[in-house]
Amino acid sequence: MSRAALPEATEPRFLKKSQTPFDGSGGSALKTSLAAASLIVGAAAFFYAFWLTSRFEPVPGGVSMSADRLARRIAVAEERLKTDPENIELLTRAGELHFQAGPAEYATAINELEDALDLGALNPSIFYDLGVMYQSEGLYPFALKEYDRYLRHFPHATDVAMRKAKLLYEAGRYEEAADEYADLLRGRPSDPLLKENLALSLWRAKKGDEAKQILSQMMASGRNRPEAIRARYYMGRIAFEEKDFAGAQTAFESCAAQGGVPGPGIGPADLARDLAKTYQALKKYRDAAAQWKLVLAQDPKDKQAAQAVRRYARYLVARPTTHGRRRSRRRG
Repeated sequence: MSRAALPEATEPRFLKKSQTPFDGSGGSALKTSLAAASLIVGAAAFFYAFWLTSRFEPVPGGVSMSADRLARRIAVAEERLKTDPENIELLTRAGELHFQAGPAEYATAINELEDALDLGALNPSIFYDLGVMYQSEGLYPFALKEYDRYLRHFPHATDVAMRKAKLLYEAGRYEEAADEYADLLRGRPSDPLLKENLALSLWRAKKGDEAKQILSQMMASGRNRPEAIRARYYMGRIAFEEKDFAGAQTAFESCAAQGGVPGPGIGPADLARDLAKTYQALKKYRDAAAQWKLVLAQDPKDKQAAQAVRRYARYLVARPTTHGRRRSRRRG
């Protein structure tokens, strides 16, 4: 599985020109200018911030609303910010609304939420929102930092811990991902998704024996349930990498006999492609040709499949034997 290269942990490209990097050093001039005021209203600000934090639902995600209603709320928030640009509650609300508006508004949302943090916002849901947006923008180190900050407030937020583990895997930090999934599995020992993700992380961390042990247990306990079929498929992938082509064939054919691999992330073309490559390795070219044809039917733009179908064209055409043709001529 290929993994995109991680962007370096530098300043995000959509920062405002007047904004400093998000490393905790920004906003010093602003903090200095507010020092006198903070001395006067320090106690009140503290209790206001505490109230502000407690009034937000500490569960990731916002309330779903129609596009028109969301647009109206964004317009109201933006208009109020024009006259009160350093209002923590307004900045937080505007950032949340832009976050709900989707990826096209993430740059604006990030700037608003970071401004709110610089001004002293204490709402921990900000960390979740920023993590999701940084992850979407491919800024993995920033996303991981925000997820960690959220988990310090809510260490049992398994959905966020799952996001962190998945992000570590996508970043190619497989051993760290395995550690995260192992921690999650201790709290939910029967969760098949966690078991599968732990096995995949161990496999990519070059700990194939541990991965196979988990997958074998899933196959034994799950029988013909979806998680068992998926475990069998990954056992086939591992066997193929280890050049155990006969073992890979057995695993993949079993999945095909059960109608494919259920669940997300694995399509019919993937299984057919794996079978095609396995048959090729075993020099079963007629079977390989048939599987490549299935791949091409699923994905007509697959160049590898198209080349293979052309290469093995003779195996896809049923031709009478030479002996049969000579016999028919005699009868004529």
